[in-house]
Parts: sequence; C-alpha cells; structure tokens
Amino acid sequence: MKRLYIFSILFILAIVSVNAQVSKIFEQYSDSKGVTSVYISSTMLRMIPDLKTGDVELKGMTDKLNFIRVLSTEKSDVASKIANELNSEIKKDSYEILISANDGDEKANIYMKTDSKGVNEYLIVARESNELSIVLINGTITPADVQKMNLK
Repeated sequence: MKRLYIFSILFILAIVSVNAQVSKIFEQYSDSKGVTSVYISSTMLRMIPDLKTGDVELKGMTDKLNFIRVLSTEKSDVASKIANELNSEIKKDSYEILISANDGDEKANIYMKTDSKGVNEYLIVARESNELSIVLINGTITPADVQKMNLK
C-alpha cells in the first residue's frame, strides 16, 4: 500500500511537471533582452466576452480560455535558442501537430495537447528567417469550437 501511495504521488508530480514544460520556456525568456512577451489571464479575457481580432470573431469563447501567452523575438540567436528548446519540449510533451505550413523561409505549425481534465493547449509556432513568434492558448476550447469561430 505504501508503494502504491508513493507511486501515485510520483505519477501526479510527473504529469504536473510535463504540463509545465512549455510554460517554463515562456517564463525563462519573457524578461530577456530583445524578446516581447504578453500574458492574458482568464480574468482579463472574461472582461472582453465579444473579442474580435482582425477577421476572426471569438464571441462566447473567452469563458473557455484559461490564458493566452505570446512570446516573440526578432533576434536570430535568441530565436534559434528558443526554437531548439521548444522543439525538444514539443516532442517530450506529446503535442499533436494539427497544421504545418511552409512558404520559403516562413514556417508555421499549430500543435494541440489535451490533458486528463479535458483542457486543451494550442501552441502556434511561426518562424521566419531570424524571427520567432509563439502563441500558447490554454482552455477547454475544442476543435469543434474553433470551427464555430466567425470568420468575416
């Protein structure tokens, strides 16, 4: 019984630490020189329930979001370092690739991961020569919700 208890605790700690790996990259580089970072909390997202950005309307979806994080840099050396660490974590963290686009020196990938509680993480990675932008969206938004977004 004691072994089962210890094993259960270790298993839970492993799950929690795996889920936090990509977030650690955001935390590690958010204060770095030449890096722009943005964190939008669920509280702030609920204050703007009819969020519209560009041609995409997210009406009614903000209640399903836990947070959005953005990390961006135009410094080639920093972009390469972040991209290498991120690629390693994506493989370790079992993200599923949803979309991969390549247009010359521009590359974009969208990944998704779901935890045991039904919370999805969407990771958008865009790379162009010396630039890198990463967006992490965490919440209970399903692929069906994404399809329902009003594109105008």
